[in-house]
This record gives sequence, structure tokens and C-alpha cells, in this order.
Amino acid sequence: MWIGWSSLVSASLFAQKAGFQGEWFSSLGRLEITVSGREVTGTYYLGDSEGTIRGRLSRNGQLLAGSWAIDSREGRFLFRLVPNGNGFVGRWWKPDDTPGGQWIGVRLDKKFLAASCDPAEFEGTWITNYGRMELTVTGTRVQGDFRGERNHGTVRGTVDAAINKLSLSWKDQQNSGTAIFKLIRGKHSFAGEWWFSDHEYGGFWYGVRPVKIDGCIDGDCDEGRGTYIWSNGDRYEGQWENGLYHGLGVLYNSRGVLKKRGIWLEGVYYGRNLSGDCRNGTGKIELANEDIYEGTFREYVIEGTGKYIFHTGDVYEGEFRDGKPHGTGTYIWTEVGDTFTGDFSRGKIQGKGVYRFANGDVYEGLFRRGMRHGRGIMTWRSGERYEGSWRRDEITGKGVYYYPNGDVYTGHFRAGLKHGQGTYTFADGRSISGIWEEDHLKEPAPG
Repeated sequence: MWIGWSSLVSASLFAQKAGFQGEWFSSLGRLEITVSGREVTGTYYLGDSEGTIRGRLSRNGQLLAGSWAIDSREGRFLFRLVPNGNGFVGRWWKPDDTPGGQWIGVRLDKKFLAASCDPAEFEGTWITNYGRMELTVTGTRVQGDFRGERNHGTVRGTVDAAINKLSLSWKDQQNSGTAIFKLIRGKHSFAGEWWFSDHEYGGFWYGVRPVKIDGCIDGDCDEGRGTYIWSNGDRYEGQWENGLYHGLGVLYNSRGVLKKRGIWLEGVYYGRNLSGDCRNGTGKIELANEDIYEGTFREYVIEGTGKYIFHTGDVYEGEFRDGKPHGTGTYIWTEVGDTFTGDFSRGKIQGKGVYRFANGDVYEGLFRRGMRHGRGIMTWRSGERYEGSWRRDEITGKGVYYYPNGDVYTGHFRAGLKHGQGTYTFADGRSISGIWEEDHLKEPAPG
């Protein structure tokens, strides 16, 4: 049938304006949809049963989320229009919110069929009412396969581009036959029919291109507050920044059961606000790893001063920057009983401080990346004391070591042992000097 240019243009514009409005071939029966603003109602016919749908459109009209009801059963669905609006891809969920499967649809009215086509436009992946189909096109020849829940098979055929017609033969595990497909305007969907090999009519065979079906169903999901539904049925309601969860929000699973509530930072769950102002003030939060913080915040990030209780029982109290200990503070290792008071940088002990071991030993001096490094004094409860250089948590460099019996070693060390030039002075005043190697005098000094 010839379709004039004016009809082609008007039909195409109507498709773009109509959105979900109108009649559809659908994998769960013929579907009639009525749109009023952003509210949607509809009826679908599955066998001898008549079902209804109710839902709400996203602001751009491309996404439809709602509920279905048929034969005293109810569930949920999510549809997204394919480009140009002449088909939709969706999913539905059973009454117990377990996944039901895909729900696709294409325009029912033949006026939406393309007048002609490029054979290559059939190439690729299609989601059809008989399963997923992969087609390969060489010139005008087409071959491929289809795979559904109950059947799978192959197809072969040719395209008559001038009249937009793909004529196919098909074969599955038990039967064979023929089919005719025609692209719908926009080239993202097709409508067709099929027959058994004895020419008995089989029914409609239609498909759409796979598209991402999740999206923003309400509000502003870029910069503001909005509701986003994922293809698996999960739903986030809350604040957004740069297209990511950011700020206060709530995440529900496909059954509508709460998964997470609290604060999100750049798309990542940060924690659950327990009390106070956790944006720009003083508040309390339980973080994603079950740590607890109470103190000041800046734009939802731990910043300023506060107390941080780790889920292991360790405690840090002091200054923070960008969510990490930074500045002056005290860290307590609860399980072992050690404590440190001093400087922190980006979450690590860095600078000056005092480390008190649970057994009574004390180190006072410089640290780097959490280790004793630089000049410091270590006092052991046994009475020993060392004053001098440290390197990566070991006595290395020049220093003085005082023994409980009054002996003193002054000189160089390596990895906690006397190593290099040094003098050992006994409590009675005698001394020996020379070159030491791994705690032993190797070369006594002359004289």
C-alpha cells in the first residue's frame, strides 16, 4: 500500500506526540492506553481475561511506572519507549514482587509502518514476543536465531527494501513455517505475522530494540530531588547532584522494602543520619561500615571536630578533614589498650605525638605514615630508654641508649642494633669504642 509523504510526516509527528497513548501489540495481550497529563490508565486483553494498568509518566514522558491487575491478581510494571516512540521495552513483577519477565509492545496501527527500508536496519539484536532474536544481514539476505523460555530456533530470508518486507522461513525444535516482518517508523521496532508450514496461521510476531529501561520517574534526578527506578525494580527517592545520589535519600528494593536510608555522596552510600544536622552543622551518623561518628559536618562530609567510634571498638577523638582524622587528636586501640595523642594527616599518624603502649612503654617524638620516623624518645617500662633517630618504626641512625643497670651506648644503630661507630660506657666508668656490627664490636678503636 502506498503511503504519501504528507501521511508519512503526520503519522511520524503523531507518534512522537502520542507517547504511550494509543493501541499496542503487547507480549501480555492487546493493550489500550489513555494518558491524561502524567497519569496513565489502560486495559489489556490476555486470552479471555481483561486486565487494567495504572501508572505515572516521567517528566519527559519516556518512562511509565505503575501497577497491573487481572483476575484478582496485582503486580507492578515498568515501561520505556524506544526512540521515536513506536515501541516500548519493559518488565513486570508478580504479586509477590518476584520478576515476571519482559513486557514489550509495538504500535498496533498499520499507519506506523515504514514505506521502505534499508535491509541493514534488520541487523542486530531484537527483543520479541518469542524471545531474543539475533539477525545477520548480508546484502538482502538475512539469517539468525531466536531463543525464548520455551522454544528456540533459526530463521532465514530476504528483504524487499522497496516495500519494507522481510520474508522468512523459521524452524524450531518441533515445527517450521514462514513469517513476514515489517519495520515500524523509527526503525527501532517491527511488526509481523507467522504461519506453520501447512499454512495454518500462527499469530503476530513483533519486536523492539533493547534499551535501558531504568530512569527518572519524578522530580529532578540531575540537580535536585527526584525518584529514580532501576530496571530490576529498585527505587531511589532523594537528593541528586551531577546525576548521582548525593545528600539525603532512601533506597527501596523491587518489593518496596527499605534497603538503605541516609546520606549518599557522589552515588555511594555514606551512612544513616541518627540525629542533628549532618549537612552543615553538628550531628550523629552511622556509616555504611557500621562505624559511628558524632561531631561537625560540611556538606554531609565529616569535617571539623568530633568523636569517631569504629565498629572494631577503636575510638578517635579530635580534628577531621574530608572524613579522615586530620590535625590534632587522640586514637585509642580499645582491644590492645594502646593510645596515641598528636598529629594526624589524611587519616594517618603524621608529625609529632605521644604513643603509649598498654604495657607501659611510651614513645614521644616524630611519626611518618603511622610509624616512628625521625627523632624520638622511647621509654620502656623495664627502665631502658632510647633518644635518637628512627626510620620506619626501627631504631636506625644516631642516638643514645640507656640501660637499666646504668650502662650507656652512644653512636649509630641499624634496625635496633648497634651498628657503625659508637661508644659503650659501663656504669663503673669504663668504656669501649669502635666499629659495631649487628650489636657486636667488630673493630675496637686504637689505644
